[in-house]
Amino acid sequence: MIYTSKAIKPRAFLSFSIILTTLLIHSNTYADAGLRLLSGERPGGSVNGLSQDGSVAAGTVVVGTGENDAAFVWSEVGGITTIGYLPGQNISEADGISDDGLKIYGRGDQQPYFTWTSADGIAPITLPDGFSANFYAISGDGTALAGRYISPNDENGPVPKEAFRLVGDTVTRLGFLSSYGTTEDRSTAYAISGDGSVAVGQSSSNEGTFPEAFRWTEAGGMVGLGFEVGGETHFETIARVVSRDGTVIAGTSRSSTLEGDSLYHIFIWTEATGMVQIYSNSSAPEVNGMSADGSVIVGRIRRTSGGREDFDSWQAPFRWSEASGMQTVIEWLQGAGVDTGAVDDGHAWSVSADGNTVGGNIRDHNNTDAGEWPFIATVISDDVFVDGFE
Repeated sequence: MIYTSKAIKPRAFLSFSIILTTLLIHSNTYADAGLRLLSGERPGGSVNGLSQDGSVAAGTVVVGTGENDAAFVWSEVGGITTIGYLPGQNISEADGISDDGLKIYGRGDQQPYFTWTSADGIAPITLPDGFSANFYAISGDGTALAGRYISPNDENGPVPKEAFRLVGDTVTRLGFLSSYGTTEDRSTAYAISGDGSVAVGQSSSNEGTFPEAFRWTEAGGMVGLGFEVGGETHFETIARVVSRDGTVIAGTSRSSTLEGDSLYHIFIWTEATGMVQIYSNSSAPEVNGMSADGSVIVGRIRRTSGGREDFDSWQAPFRWSEASGMQTVIEWLQGAGVDTGAVDDGHAWSVSADGNTVGGNIRDHNNTDAGEWPFIATVISDDVFVDGFE
């Protein structure tokens, strides 16, 4: 399926063994705009990471009769290349990629984690004996990973789970905002800055029983971002993404209506502004990616209109910018003149450094399988960052 501007034809077709793709196309208003659908042998998979310029992607496609997930690296020149599996496994998923597109991290079946480079291939990530971890982020320079560190003997009962950073063979445990000295202590790092010096996430809080967003630095340690969002006090905050220099953070929060129903919000934080609310809904959104300067955020929201008529609500991949506000990826593409066909619900998992390329998974109802497919969407526009978020 080819999705292009109504007035402009694509430059050419690329032929790859397991890829269905559309090319970037020219329009009068935008330098480039278009939508690519990347496919394996069956529906499924996602683009989970993009290089700094969006020219290299990492993610997962579905291959084989057993519908196994296979991690891949994609480029416009080389197409999709699956990167293999850890020894004895037949499932792999690429979760993130360095800015230069040369290093990928991911996981196999039962979450043994790995790194991959074209020179060294796929290699397991090793931790001290008896410890395990969940990895959620790779630094832009590829030197650091971050996530949640789990003490040994987890099968014997609950144990503290602590945010950590891994650089080479060195594990740095990031601590907790409040440590009760019990197995209920929890903290997780969900994102890390370009050089690995800043990590953000969520921790058990010294403000009560609700978890709180944090920002960690080598110099200052873990600092809570609080619960004050746009002048209102919320009872749960979580930091999900961070800019390359570590100064801009985005995440989600939760509050309650007078009737006792939950409201969910997306916020942006800087030291100057604190948490500023940019979106609210009765359904929980996801924040999954941020551009280098923090001016663009991507993720998923729930919409009750604008999708297929036979859906009461749908999960929409979104792109937010200071210039354009909240848009679904489909609205963003259509605003640039791209005919998006019958694609709608899905997730946006990643964004390029300049904010002009978004990756994720999306459902294509023109396809007979009607499954979700990995996508790459690009609109080169004049969006600019305006400091302050006011």
